[in-house]
Amino acid sequence: MQEGLAPEQAGERFQRAVELDPTTWLAYGLWANSLANTGQITEALQIVDQGLAATPDNLALQTMQARFRDGPAAATDDAYNEALEAARSALRERSWDDAVAAAGRAGDLASDRYEPQLVLGDAYRGSNQLDEALAAYERATDLAPYLSILHGRQAEMLARLGRAEEAVATGMTAVAIDQSRWENWYALGRAYAAQAIRDNAIVDPASLRRSEAALLRAVELSPTTVQSSARAGRAARRRCAGGGGRA
Repeated sequence: MQEGLAPEQAGERFQRAVELDPTTWLAYGLWANSLANTGQITEALQIVDQGLAATPDNLALQTMQARFRDGPAAATDDAYNEALEAARSALRERSWDDAVAAAGRAGDLASDRYEPQLVLGDAYRGSNQLDEALAAYERATDLAPYLSILHGRQAEMLARLGRAEEAVATGMTAVAIDQSRWENWYALGRAYAAQAIRDNAIVDPASLRRSEAALLRAVELSPTTVQSSARAGRAARRRCAGGGGRA
């Protein structure tokens, strides 16, 4: 519902979730983030405070509380919004350098927001600067650890950098937070592929099977748009049948 199906009803569902289990920190976090994205900072802070009353040691909620208390104006500042939109526009145009510059300006204006770091990471990913992309995604995750897509982005970069074990752990975190996003399954599939295939040789058939399953799940969730996942899934099946090649 929060992602667009019925955002006005999302709060009711989050409320029901915390009534069933007051320690469900993710419900508080998603609810507060939804409110903050529509400019309802005071209401978002109230939800975070409610969550911290139930889970006082939760780092994610503590981070959100600090952001909402210390910089509420940044979330709706015109200069910040203009810089962020410029970064996103450049990203859509595949103008990587322009996206990096604009995201950097947005980040300077609102250092407590994860969005500029996410766009920055996407721009670096687009230009194949993997170390820089990973660093940006890590900063974004520090600011919003409740968002699965940020863990997924990290997992993909870790896999592409050959850090397979870290990639698998991070990819599993992404899927654990949100099993409905194709990107999370895609990242986990790439992580397992990196773990399974090294130096043009299959070193772990079990991980290869897990990679195929995760990539196929990504295709199932977005069968018409995720062409890269579909190609990866077909490649994984060929390898399972005994083919070679790199992950």
